[in-house]
Amino acid sequence: MKNISVWGCHFILESGIWKEWSDFDKVRFQVFQKYSCIPFELFKELLSKILKREHWTTKDFCAEGFPKLQRRFLKRTKSEIPKLSDFRDHIPREYRRTIYTGSKKDLTVLLNKINKKDEKKKKMRRRK
Repeated sequence: MKNISVWGCHFILESGIWKEWSDFDKVRFQVFQKYSCIPFELFKELLSKILKREHWTTKDFCAEGFPKLQRRFLKRTKSEIPKLSDFRDHIPREYRRTIYTGSKKDLTVLLNKINKKDEKKKKMRRRK
């Protein structure tokens, strides 16, 4: 699976679009990404649930241990290495290009727009 840039992963994490994904899809996406796209504690919890293993060490999540973790995930879930296109429907259309190819500046602008929309929605709810 192609890795998303650090800024793309940061955008996914901060925007919260990952919250709408199933637990399996969150883990399936994160386990093949170089940078954190979901909160680490949640990732560990979901990974434990899916792989039925409760105890993790820092070795499991370091650069040397991660390929083993990926192989274990694929073996236990009997799945194949996902492609970025598998998650196309999980990422809203208006964010796709920016997430895949965007710079820090592009992603910051997009994140600010999302935050402004959220603030407007909150204000509208308060008025009612």
